[in-house]
Amino acid sequence: MPSIRSFTPTRQSNPCLICSDIKGNCRQTPEDLHLCMSLSGALPGFRYLGQTKDGLWAKYAIDNGLKQSPQEREQRWQDQQLLRQQRAAAEADRHAQALPAIERDRHYRQLLSQLSLHPADKADLHHRGLTDEQIEAWGVKSVEQWQRLSIELPHELTGVALDGRSLITPRPGYLCPIRDVDGYIVGFQLRARVSKDRRYGWLTGKTKKRPNGPTNHLPNGELPLVVNRPGQAQRESIALVEGLGAKPFILSQRLGLVTIGAAGGIFAASPQTFKVTLDQLGHKNIEFYPDAGAV
Repeated sequence: MPSIRSFTPTRQSNPCLICSDIKGNCRQTPEDLHLCMSLSGALPGFRYLGQTKDGLWAKYAIDNGLKQSPQEREQRWQDQQLLRQQRAAAEADRHAQALPAIERDRHYRQLLSQLSLHPADKADLHHRGLTDEQIEAWGVKSVEQWQRLSIELPHELTGVALDGRSLITPRPGYLCPIRDVDGYIVGFQLRARVSKDRRYGWLTGKTKKRPNGPTNHLPNGELPLVVNRPGQAQRESIALVEGLGAKPFILSQRLGLVTIGAAGGIFAASPQTFKVTLDQLGHKNIEFYPDAGAV
């Protein structure tokens, strides 16, 4: 599959052919390969290719082998619209039932209290310029493959297996807390200790065997943004950074800035959360720190 960076985000002029999203949540390539964040499973007129490795998107290709009459194509379109509406309603209902920030924070802090930091992961953080005090303030902890828990956690909590006694961590590494503007831990990114492809991924409950497992979406249906505050602020500005892992935290500590990070740098995918975050922080100056190669 092409790199995620080669996909074009959906927008008003380029809506998702699967769910009609125009907010940048979905993706597509010129080769007609589509990634849909809202729908999954078989759809008329498309070949379902399964989920992406992180479980966030369903992969589709247009089924060009279909030969249909205009009436059949119209019926297919109506069936797709109805299916999209039904699934969108079900998805919105699931998001509305997602654990609120204050509950996530309570359970996630209990999770972190059961974990420690692996020497290899601590060495990696030192190599990236963080001190022991900064690492402790960040709250980063290590997990092993299918990490066992000594205290049972709710299986409704994103990243917790159905037994409540283990995490869905297919690779060992360390958990990067995602704190919202109120300081609540609302999710995690997992940085793999060893990786051949993607280094970061969501700690999620949605897998191939558990397609309806809890995702990182907030009750408003948006993905969270991470807010990091420096130990000592050097100026009243907000830095916008790509990613939810170490990068926004390290930048906040080095430059003394409040940082806001978004997965893939796509802040437009979480417009309500972004607006609330900016309004609550109240700073008037925004600085952009794009990755090399970012458009």
